[in-house]
Amino acid sequence: MRKPFFSIVIPTYNRAESLRFAIYCILRQSFRDFEIIVSDNCSTDNTSEIIKSIKDVRVRYFKNKTNVGSTGNVKKAIERGKGSYIFIHGDDDFILGKSTLNEVYLTIRKFHLGFIRLNYVARTPNKEKLFVYHGKNPYPRDRYLPMGADSNDVLSFILDSDSGFMTGIIFKNDLPSNATV
Repeated sequence: MRKPFFSIVIPTYNRAESLRFAIYCILRQSFRDFEIIVSDNCSTDNTSEIIKSIKDVRVRYFKNKTNVGSTGNVKKAIERGKGSYIFIHGDDDFILGKSTLNEVYLTIRKFHLGFIRLNYVARTPNKEKLFVYHGKNPYPRDRYLPMGADSNDVLSFILDSDSGFMTGIIFKNDLPSNATV
């Protein structure tokens, strides 16, 4: 298999229906050079049947034998990604714009980025309104880190944007095999 540009990794647990829509949104992207890694943390719902119903060779499914916890499942998903860049995606989150992956790809190429944290749109708790969420410290414009940035700068970048929300974290897939997440 040729190395894809993006490995879109989706850790999941018992969210089959939202996972189905998340994958649908990814598969309708105009940019096609990606794989989707679904790391199922031993779901008890119909997640495996949902994945089997998706007929696209870019979707790769792995089910853990036991529940390894949220962090362990994210780590397994990342380890399975073969792409040049890892794109962490929540199982209940959606890429709405059809050109989003292409725009991210072009941004990476233009600025030679090693890490990107995307902003996202969220729904109010009462589910009546959508709003743009920029993390706990909103940025007035896009913010980038160059390749080779100091690890403390990367950690600060992640924590400043919102460490509790993983969708939209994209990074160059060149972590050493003994790296810990």
